[in-house]
Amino acid sequence: MGYIDDNLVPGERIVYRARLHRLAYAVPVIIALVGVALAVLVPVTGEEGLWLFAGVVFAAALVSWAITYVKHRSSEFGVTNKRVLMKTGLIRRRTVETMLSKIEGVDVEQTFVGRLIGSGVVTVTGTGGSREVYSNVAYPLELRRQVQIQLMQLDEARAARNDVPASAAPVAREERDCPWCAERILAKAKVCKHCGREVAEVQG
Repeated sequence: MGYIDDNLVPGERIVYRARLHRLAYAVPVIIALVGVALAVLVPVTGEEGLWLFAGVVFAAALVSWAITYVKHRSSEFGVTNKRVLMKTGLIRRRTVETMLSKIEGVDVEQTFVGRLIGSGVVTVTGTGGSREVYSNVAYPLELRRQVQIQLMQLDEARAARNDVPASAAPVAREERDCPWCAERILAKAKVCKHCGREVAEVQG
């Protein structure tokens, strides 16, 4: 159970989950490759001191991997039938919750590499010009599609609630001419609202 599961309101259900893309692990991998290169150079150059540098680089790669792992595992993105939610951080936590009814648009930015590997930046624009940015999201186009589906369903539900059943349609007003001033009055009126004279009530 994650943050999103623990913070659902009654009647709310999760329709889509997303995570940070594994591209975040590229930095510790690159650092580790540098360490490997230094280790390979030791027998070639005969510089024993390179072992120390290689060890330091490997340690930095391990620390970087640990930080990235915690960030990756502690970050959650979710779309429900009511909200778009985001949570990042473990100790220093940041949470963002945007109601679907407050969303005006969802933008996706992807670099060439991002399109190839399925990574990008998702920006959710809300009413009043608020902007929430979700960086390095895996499969951002799918996240946007899921938000758009929920927005469409929300609009359809609103339209359905605004439809008036035929049985609930207002009854047509029955009117007649006032015999004194010829203005239109209700058929069952006893006093003309225009001239103020009493009129005979029409029995329905």
